[in-house]
Amino acid sequence: MSGLPPLADVPMAPLDVAVWAKGGRDAPFICPAQWCSVCGKLRAGRVKVPTGMGSHHGVGDQSSRRQVKGAQMFRHGIVNFCLAAPLALTFFSGHAVAQQKTLKQQLIGTWDFVRTEATQADGKKIFPFGEHPSGVNIFTEDGHFVQIQIAGGIPKFASNSRVTGTSDENKAVVQGSLALFGTYTVDETKKMIVYKVDSSTFPNWIGLVQERPVDSITADELIHSNAGGSIAGAKTVNIWKRSK
Repeated sequence: MSGLPPLADVPMAPLDVAVWAKGGRDAPFICPAQWCSVCGKLRAGRVKVPTGMGSHHGVGDQSSRRQVKGAQMFRHGIVNFCLAAPLALTFFSGHAVAQQKTLKQQLIGTWDFVRTEATQADGKKIFPFGEHPSGVNIFTEDGHFVQIQIAGGIPKFASNSRVTGTSDENKAVVQGSLALFGTYTVDETKKMIVYKVDSSTFPNWIGLVQERPVDSITADELIHSNAGGSIAGAKTVNIWKRSK
């Protein structure tokens, strides 16, 4: 019988095995496999080991009985796994969907300003706030925003008074800083932030609705475009990182 498949690989009816396993030495045994695990005969039907032939086929031996019980437990384990696997996949698939956030949910919170890049038609990049600016962009859950961008290295006023700056000092502040606040909505389909500007240090923006297409967003970085950037003809993007 060395050419036969292992007992664990031979499908047997669980009910027949259970009945046989609980029976005595000569209990009848029915095997529905193509290869009879008892006689080793190939057949299409069911082979019954008659009562009284247990010792001849080894059916009554404790070692054979343990083998069949082990095979039964193995098959039951496979069946349980097959039944449980679709349920587990359904659960984890649903969990993954639940973890997917909307664009607004990803925006909510505080972002630190990294830099603004304005790329001109010839490929040259300009940094309106310098390469090492500071600032913040805050999106609240109830739809309010505050955006502040400040260039690095703005000279201090010699008079130490905000209202008595020289022309050059005032110019450096105006050109090197921008602040605005208001309300916002999110177009999930177009992946776009829509500002309704309540007020701004650049008065021309007050009361306007402005669109900020989101180029990319991760848990740590936000990049959005600004079609209304100050550098005419350039593609302007603002880069932010999640505040820690």
